[in-house]
Amino acid sequence: MANRFYVENYAELTQKERNNLRQRYVCQECGEWVNYWLDPGKGTYLACQRHNINQHDGIAKKFLAPDERLNIARRETMDKNIVSVNQALAVRNLPTTGTMNESQALQVCRVYWPDAPDTNIEAAAYLCRDYGLHPGANHIYLIPYAIKDQQGKVIGHRWEMIWSIAAKRLVTMRVKGQYSYIDDTPRKMSEAEEIKILGAVDKSKVRAITRLRNAQGMEASGVGEISASATVKGADKGNSLLNMAMVRSESRALDRLPGVMSLPVIEAIDATYAEGPDGQVVDTGTGEIIEGEVAEVVDTDNEEVIEKAEPEPEKEPAKKPTPATVDKRGAFEKEGRDITKEAIAATNKKPAPAVTAAVLHPEVSEEQPETKEEAKSPIDLIWLKEQLGILQGKKLESWTNAAVIGRLNAITGQSASKVSDAVMYLTAEQAEKFVASITETIEMA
Repeated sequence: MANRFYVENYAELTQKERNNLRQRYVCQECGEWVNYWLDPGKGTYLACQRHNINQHDGIAKKFLAPDERLNIARRETMDKNIVSVNQALAVRNLPTTGTMNESQALQVCRVYWPDAPDTNIEAAAYLCRDYGLHPGANHIYLIPYAIKDQQGKVIGHRWEMIWSIAAKRLVTMRVKGQYSYIDDTPRKMSEAEEIKILGAVDKSKVRAITRLRNAQGMEASGVGEISASATVKGADKGNSLLNMAMVRSESRALDRLPGVMSLPVIEAIDATYAEGPDGQVVDTGTGEIIEGEVAEVVDTDNEEVIEKAEPEPEKEPAKKPTPATVDKRGAFEKEGRDITKEAIAATNKKPAPAVTAAVLHPEVSEEQPETKEEAKSPIDLIWLKEQLGILQGKKLESWTNAAVIGRLNAITGQSASKVSDAVMYLTAEQAEKFVASITETIEMA
């Protein structure tokens, strides 16, 4: 009885305070959790939950490992942020989970990312509306990246939208139907599989494979890899290089799984290891939470460093093109007749230079100003116009000009207002994925 821990103000405590106090201690002798017991002569005390059987009186503070303390503190911080966001949504009478219409999605995304540009907010809202997603369910994220100049000064921010692998699985089932994982995947690739699929074994990379089968029996596989020397972000929560490679492989397998419609071209991450409101370090190529592999992300502040530009090689003086030499291809939004191959070939022919003093004596001619070549589109705009016409003729809402512009802006982080302009910002890899999604949708529609 001398070791009993009496709670003198027990009657003044609320039920929540009593539970918090009880959960801080364990039995000193057997380590069991403790409970409140009544001593008619002295009051209420804490003792082993089986005190009436084993007569264990002493208690001790529950031991928490340092990592667990950090995890608890992080969860409490995230809970507070979630509560504040949910309160803001409740004040506006907006849903905290579930499906949303366009107006609700725009308002909810603005609450979650008040500093994001309107184009990114609209792209995220349309994605939520079309596929029944919600930021509160860790489905999508808008992440800002600080852009620095050569002196390290922040000159702006670039926002990118990514979604969790869980959201991609959900949308895949809604768009392509039920599917299953086969061959015990996702898992690490065997050496035999590396040789069969990739031609050689690369010890410098961690590679994983995922195989899927839909309800019709059609199969698809995807391979994901990551450098074996990469630094893992979220390792304290169980993340690993193999897990990141498996997420990449699963994402690619989901993209390749046959279905009526293709998935949006957005990178996926494993939300289990995403950091929270204090910021993420994300691989902009794949979306995984990592640190140290991607050149433009240098620390946990999501900073992107602009590499020093190398001087461009000098170009030979070029003459200004005449109206006859202008190729009118690429006027995506303008009306006009089709240009035949013969007409294009004719317009590409350069007229013979006039016989002038500069031609006869180039060493004494005045320097001609350089003319900048027009940027070449990564996708044939005439082909793109035809394909979008086919998709829009099938009344697919996700392939209207507005939807395509929003999707492309979400991929590139730009704010183009026309399809032809939005396409210009795509990288070769992004353009290839976008063309593949168009082709697959047309084949399945």
